[in-house]
Amino acid sequence: QRRDEPIPDDELEIKEKVEREFDILRAYTRLNKGLILGGVNPQPAGQTVDGHVVTEFCNHLQHAGETYETLAGKTAQGADPDKPLFNHLSFHWPHTPVLPPQEYRDLFKDLPYSLPEFSTDELSRFPPQLVTLYNECKTDGLKDEEKLQAVRDYYAFCAYGDALIGRAVEEFKPYCEKQGREYLIV
Repeated sequence: QRRDEPIPDDELEIKEKVEREFDILRAYTRLNKGLILGGVNPQPAGQTVDGHVVTEFCNHLQHAGETYETLAGKTAQGADPDKPLFNHLSFHWPHTPVLPPQEYRDLFKDLPYSLPEFSTDELSRFPPQLVTLYNECKTDGLKDEEKLQAVRDYYAFCAYGDALIGRAVEEFKPYCEKQGREYLIV
């Protein structure tokens, strides 16, 4: 099915059920047909795509100098304990879709946030790239409760990301110490 074709009724019904179940909040613009600004991840913390990034990193360190099987069932070589190690962990957060795991979403669900007033007159002071971003991600039409959901879910998503980074750091430090190497974390 092409993006510009309508969704068949039976699939639309499934889509609507899933969106209700996971409390999906979307922004619709001319350029973007449903940017996900909030909702709950169907996977628990640690089992999301970003959680798997950290799990694979930890597996790589824990299997230093040996062969192991990745989460995808592929054979991989662990870190080389005789060489310095550089790793870049590529996370999806804090970008859309903003879908924090339920346990992180619950931490922010009732927190009050002040929503700033926004006038499109402000766009004249934006640099061109921010005007483009505004046009791609408009949230002006959202109700205040939807805007609060977007803010809360974003903070929950970032808190989840912070926890994942913390897990990676806590795994990396002892690995470096065991190898007798200094470390730098950026």
